[in-house]
Amino acid sequence: MLSDLLLNPLLTLIQADGRIKGYYLVSSAVALLCFGASWIAFALGAPAYASYVFFAIAYALVDVVKVIWARKLTGYTLQALWADALRPLIVTSVLAAAVPVLLHFVLPAGLWRLLAVLAAEVLLLPAACWAAALTPGEREFVFRKAGRYLPDPLFLRLRYKMLTGRRLHLWRPRSFNEKIQWLKLHDRRPEYSSLADKAAAKSIVDGRLGKQVSIPTLGCWERASDIDFDSLPQQFVLKCTHDSGSVIVCRDKSALDRDAAVRSLDAALKKNFYYAAREWAYKDIKPAVIAEPLLSDGHAEGLTDYKFFCFNGEPRLLYISRGLEDHSTARISFVGLDWTPAPFRRSDYTPFETLPEKPAGLDKMMRYSRILAEGTYFVRVDFYEAGGEVYFSEMTFYPTGGYLPFGSDEEDLTLGGWIKLPTDK
Repeated sequence: MLSDLLLNPLLTLIQADGRIKGYYLVSSAVALLCFGASWIAFALGAPAYASYVFFAIAYALVDVVKVIWARKLTGYTLQALWADALRPLIVTSVLAAAVPVLLHFVLPAGLWRLLAVLAAEVLLLPAACWAAALTPGEREFVFRKAGRYLPDPLFLRLRYKMLTGRRLHLWRPRSFNEKIQWLKLHDRRPEYSSLADKAAAKSIVDGRLGKQVSIPTLGCWERASDIDFDSLPQQFVLKCTHDSGSVIVCRDKSALDRDAAVRSLDAALKKNFYYAAREWAYKDIKPAVIAEPLLSDGHAEGLTDYKFFCFNGEPRLLYISRGLEDHSTARISFVGLDWTPAPFRRSDYTPFETLPEKPAGLDKMMRYSRILAEGTYFVRVDFYEAGGEVYFSEMTFYPTGGYLPFGSDEEDLTLGGWIKLPTDK
């Protein structure tokens, strides 16, 4: 306790100044005074549990000082302080201390009691913080950092429960999202890694279709710092080959912040995308950055995406998206292969008020999807149409990591029924 009361504030004071320094001086002085009182009481013959009492008093007073200073510095209302800070703090403290204190009074004095109390504290404090003190976003951050050391089945069960609030059924998956989790574990064909690789997939797809439908590659670099911007046209797209979402869209090279683009791509290259949601196909892809020409279909909001959902080798519906660079204006709608609205929606995006015009190459996209999806349980095949030509975009085996936010549970179950797995027998 003494080391905590001294070293932690001292380390902070070395770097802090102004109001932060004043706050630590006051709170540390209060804690040290209480620690001294605890020591004097014990020296005068007070019982052993007196140290616990003074320990509690010390930190209670320090917390009161923290609340006063926090309110002064942030302008928090008392209600907000109670809901966001005090209540989680009190609940966490009670949960973490209850068992160790009980063990102290129940077990006989000695080494075993000390070990039992320490073990209980070490186990209960993180659990209490997780349950009572962390926000959903903080839990997600902790899980993302620590979860990489968990085996895939346990990781998927815990993350599914955390994100959906429901138990993941892997023995007999029923919903679309549950079956995507099952496929992560049980459908691991080596070719999936090549098809998920945004660079390697191009030659494979063009070979299967017998013609070039992939967007031309203008360059490929293993390090973002090696990108030859001078060789690129005025408009282009940079994307990582080993993940999803690491995209830089450049509409005017003279206005591009090259340093920011390099930093963003470098950060993405250092991450193994597999660990985020255990999307197995990405695990062994060699990270790289590719450049492609920026396609346009004439819409100011951006290029329209045609994403075909293929079930056991057959495309059965698609969703169309536009303007995904800006979530506030982006639109996504599900449609059937006959280009009529389908009874599904994504709750995280606004649907089109009026469906876009059916692309001239829709039949060609369906034919390509069927060829590329042959032999799979599920895959989403994406295309663009620009300048009267159909272009292959990518193949996705685990849309949104298997956490696709449908408009209702019934929609999730309906599409899950379209994927026929060995577990359905």
